[in-house]
Amino acid sequence: MSETYHQAPIRVPDQFQALLPTLDRMQRDVSGGIEEKAEAAQTDADAAQAAATAAQAAADAAQADADAAQASADAAQVDADAAQATANNIIANLLPRLTRITVDTTAYSAAAFSAILVDDDTAAGVVTVTLPSPASSDGLFYHIKKLGSTANVVISGTIDGAGSATLTSQYEKLFVVCDGTAWWTL
Repeated sequence: MSETYHQAPIRVPDQFQALLPTLDRMQRDVSGGIEEKAEAAQTDADAAQAAATAAQAAADAAQADADAAQASADAAQVDADAAQATANNIIANLLPRLTRITVDTTAYSAAAFSAILVDDDTAAGVVTVTLPSPASSDGLFYHIKKLGSTANVVISGTIDGAGSATLTSQYEKLFVVCDGTAWWTL
């Protein structure tokens, strides 16, 4: 059997009756202060949540910027790799043309060699290096260097509008390139 308790009304002695309105007011003040503090705490919590949301948005934006920067760096690396591949290809195609021959006779017709070293001391006389026809030499180039001090080296062909060029001093050199119509010094 369950027991039910009833609270009997409390009888306040007469000398304390005058205090009841003051106690009621104090109770309302305490209750109101707690509610105000609870509301202020909720406002603070809402502000903290808003700040956390803004901080997350800023972090997401920073990550997006970092991702974009990485994508840009990756694209730049692809461009750099492509440029290196192009440079390697150019070098690979040029190097076979950069061959050397030493001429030690008095006449030589320039052929597949790009570097021509002329040993005029061994040739014991004027050495004539004849360049190929410009019509069949578009894009070709020659480095020609006089090694000796005995005789002149004459480069025969239309060079800078003249019929030939002459190297007179030891270690003098000439670099010529063809544009398909003539030879030009650089």
